[in-house]
Amino acid sequence: MDDRERITAFYSRFGLSVDVAAETNRFRTRLHSVWIDFIRTPAGQIVRDRIESEFAMFNGSTFRQPSGYVYGDRGETVSTWLEESVPHDELMRRFHALLSAISAVPERATLGLVADFSRAINLSPGINLRIEKIGETYELLPAGASLMDDGAVIPALEWLHAYPGVRAEFGTALKILAHRDVDAYRQAQDSLRKALEDLLKQLLDNNEPVEEQKRPLKEWLATKRVHEELRNTIVGVMDRVFKHYQNASIKHSNDGGGGSQQGWATFEVEYLVYQFATLVRVLIEASQRPNAPKE
Repeated sequence: MDDRERITAFYSRFGLSVDVAAETNRFRTRLHSVWIDFIRTPAGQIVRDRIESEFAMFNGSTFRQPSGYVYGDRGETVSTWLEESVPHDELMRRFHALLSAISAVPERATLGLVADFSRAINLSPGINLRIEKIGETYELLPAGASLMDDGAVIPALEWLHAYPGVRAEFGTALKILAHRDVDAYRQAQDSLRKALEDLLKQLLDNNEPVEEQKRPLKEWLATKRVHEELRNTIVGVMDRVFKHYQNASIKHSNDGGGGSQQGWATFEVEYLVYQFATLVRVLIEASQRPNAPKE
């Protein structure tokens, strides 16, 4: 049983619920402690100023590089930003900026730091995140089913480097899910639909919306020699999930039963993320196949 499972079992045994505000503050304290311990190490002292400068750029803050051996006032630092108690979304924004800054320095110097940040996440029930290195950048992703994350979401992010606009929309959905920003779950689903629509336009070389891509996609999959029943399944998923469902529940209406505003559970949005990621995988792998010879 790992640390997170032990803490979750403890909460369950005593009927404790997770207070998001309190847990966010405890998580922030853990991040701050990890950072302070790191910059006291020889490796941390070597790369600290570079991380600070990169963080200031991503964060829009005012770190000042020390001159010679005189440190004086260094302005806003990673430490001063992590000392401040802030809402969950703002802390996640700062953590994203810090991970982006860490990505800019040699990996060997920061492996221990990233591992300790991951442990801080594991010690924090209610912080459902994971750190993954995608290409050259550390990303903060929602922690869902590990098999699906490893086999679908992470490869999709890597494959989508060739489609930056699509990747950006997918990244928006992942960040909303990582932050558990329930009020933005509709936006996350909009981003997934937009990402798929843009990817299909590029792969199929047309300018059609998702609603009109059923036949072109099936014909394109046939040219890539995808088995007929799999073609039907792939097109069916695209049509049902990203056309019918989203047209009915996302694009044209936000009303739930009885006229109340529609809301979505986290697992529902996760399901859509996984559907998108598996579609990306099959579409991009198919795109790398040569076309079937013309009869």
